[in-house]
Amino acid sequence: MSRGDAPLEYFDAYAIPTVPILFNGYYPPQSPAKRHYEIGRTVRAAIDAYPEDLRVLAIGSGGMWHTPGCPDSYIDEDFDRSLLADLEKGDVAMMAEHFDAYKIPADDLSQDIGPGSRGMTGMAAISGPQLGTRETCNWIGAAAVADGCPNVIVDYIPMYASPIGTAFAYCDDV
Repeated sequence: MSRGDAPLEYFDAYAIPTVPILFNGYYPPQSPAKRHYEIGRTVRAAIDAYPEDLRVLAIGSGGMWHTPGCPDSYIDEDFDRSLLADLEKGDVAMMAEHFDAYKIPADDLSQDIGPGSRGMTGMAAISGPQLGTRETCNWIGAAAVADGCPNVIVDYIPMYASPIGTAFAYCDDV
């Protein structure tokens, strides 16, 4: 069996109960990072309310800062590293706040959210970074399941050939 790049494809032991929670991380209409945080916290509340002892794995996948194929693409390493610092502290609410507070500079063509880049919906984009960088909200939703618990940042790799900010992190102290 050939595997793609979706993490759920690696869970092929069907005896393991799996509940995929999918976020729209690219095309409008998108929800703000705060909403992803709230969904992650709701998942945690459901886990805590379950009458049996559970071991749960929450996975957030996707790139961090990236706008490949766009004019003047670049990686905002400072933005990525500030989010990772919040994640390392276990402050996922702050991670979401930092994401949503980002304002696109007027001269940043790599995140053009004009009429030609609204996707098929024709809807305007919301606050925060746009395009592929919105995949970071997948991290926020998954990390919110363990909000308050510090994460280990394994590595951050800015890949300028693409360009995309990539990182690996985990939290096992919940």
